[in-house]
Amino acid sequence: MANNLAIRSDGSLMAWGMNDFSQCNVPDGNDFVAIEGGGTHSLAIRAFWLLLVWGNISHGRCDVLKSDKFLAIVGGWYLILH
Repeated sequence: MANNLAIRSDGSLMAWGMNDFSQCNVPDGNDFVAIEGGGTHSLAIRAFWLLLVWGNISHGRCDVLKSDKFLAIVGGWYLILH
């Protein structure tokens, strides 16, 4: 992974470094509680446990059920969500 991710003190996200798969194009908002980087994708949890995923999703799917609630995340090299 050649990009870096952070949550600012106001709850918004920040990213810098390689952005060859749009993994640094962070979503707007200031209610983020967790963030994690994968190989060429990024993941974040918003308040109320909503999971967001962006970047390269060509090796898998990004079908996260809206009814699912997430407390923690860990980024892997390939993104495969079912």
